Amino acid sequence: MDSPRPAVSFTDYAYNETRYKALAAANPTEAKRLMGLAQELMTLRYKNYENMATWKAEEFAPVA
Repeated sequence: MDSPRPAVSFTDYAYNETRYKALAAANPTEAKRLMGLAQELMTLRYKNYENMATWKAEEFAPVA
């Protein structure tokens, strides 16, 4: 893989942006729920990429 596993959580990364801070200020419960979902999706996506990195080139080709 070209990049290492993320070193910080999505929440820590996201709260550097004003839009996520505003969400947390306006609705902390919903912000926490959404951050948890985003973290889960980020983890699943990275695991999928790790799995795909072990595939042979033929496994990416469409079946004719």
